[in-house]
Amino acid sequence: MSEPVATTTNSTPAKPRKNKRKSKSRPGSYTSSHLRVIRVFRSDMRCKKNTTVVFDDIVHDIIHRVRNTLMLLQVKTKRNRVNLNDMVTAVKIVIGNNELVKHALAEGNKSVQHYNQYKADLKTKREVEHKSAPANPQ
Repeated sequence: MSEPVATTTNSTPAKPRKNKRKSKSRPGSYTSSHLRVIRVFRSDMRCKKNTTVVFDDIVHDIIHRVRNTLMLLQVKTKRNRVNLNDMVTAVKIVIGNNELVKHALAEGNKSVQHYNQYKADLKTKREVEHKSAPANPQ
């Protein structure tokens, strides 16, 4: 014979949960970046959701084109790694050689230099902490 299953009843009704999470944009979205750029040029201008979706689609399209061009360059050069010159060439092929590309390349180089400086500072900080740490007494 099967035994009856014991159930517990809660005398207090369940409280509805409040949703405390912020609504997040979809992954890989550049909406916040678009809005920041627009605020720089026109602080009084607002964007509708459809406008930000179009901006997002344009950015994703350009990124995919650059990626596909990089893949083609990688096949033609028969190398496993992509270097900075390959990236510059792919951007110039996709967008063209105009002021927008020059600005984008300057910003990209600045970002790479900032990242390399950050990594170097982090490495020296770790070395200093390692040297100043007391030896373990055993």
